[in-house]
Amino acid sequence: MDKSVDPPKAEFSESLSPEALFPSTFHYNCDQTVIIITEDRLELRLNQHLTRVHIRSNWITPCSLLAAFITTLCTSNFHKALGMPASTWQAIFVILALASLVWAVVAIVSAFKSDVSTQNLISEIKKGAQSVSGET
Repeated sequence: MDKSVDPPKAEFSESLSPEALFPSTFHYNCDQTVIIITEDRLELRLNQHLTRVHIRSNWITPCSLLAAFITTLCTSNFHKALGMPASTWQAIFVILALASLVWAVVAIVSAFKSDVSTQNLISEIKKGAQSVSGET
């Protein structure tokens, strides 16, 4: 019969030479925070976060419309169409441009006020939670 011999297992101190082990500095970062949350609360917090993410990008539509209306006002010669005179068409586009400007300003201000970060999401998830220390 063939007897197989297991190779000797080196201990931690034997596997590294003292020259490699002692001049080194070790930094341990093993602290962990565990968050336990119910599914419905997590869904609520994620939906709130998703709403804030959407608010950050809501400025695109009004700014695009404003650019289109300003371009139309600058480059078009309005004519009578659909029974309305040219001045009425021009007034409509001026009103639409002003409405888009107001909408864009409100959207941009809201985007800057919206606090979207992973740290904010984590603090919202932790809000109202009971803290329990695992130290013994």
